[in-house]
Amino acid sequence: MLQVVTEGVYFLYDQGTLVYVGESNNIYGRIGQHIQSGEKKFDSFEIYPCNDRKRLEGFLIETLKPKYNIAPGKCYNFGRETFCDMFPSQSIEECIDCYNKKYNTYTLDEVAEILGTYKRCVCKVIARYGEKIPVFKIDGIWKFKKDWVDENKDTLWCMIDD
Repeated sequence: MLQVVTEGVYFLYDQGTLVYVGESNNIYGRIGQHIQSGEKKFDSFEIYPCNDRKRLEGFLIETLKPKYNIAPGKCYNFGRETFCDMFPSQSIEECIDCYNKKYNTYTLDEVAEILGTYKRCVCKVIARYGEKIPVFKIDGIWKFKKDWVDENKDTLWCMIDD
């Protein structure tokens, strides 16, 4: 028998960039609502099935800060709890690992080394242009999409010189 995922966390993408994280117990219906409203521009989506969807959504919004998630993630005290205790149906680390593998990322330190500049210069680029470049923060660590960095080294240099 075919089992269709109906509840979990969903990710909306526009040209490969994560633009929204949401949760629903009727994912396809909710994504259909986004399409009908036309308020969020996206061209693809992914679904992450899970039982503890509200907490995972809140964590991911706070961590990834997608541009269409204007309200902060649901207020959960993540403190020093272990992720496995918070998300017994799956670990948040597994979700982040999947995201990192899919997008093949560089850290802030790696980007600074590639450009031959200081880490603080790359931080200034994030502060000025963070919404225009594919950068996100996971577990307190800035990540850049490798493909974008590799293709846009000159652009990054121009951003540093601004």
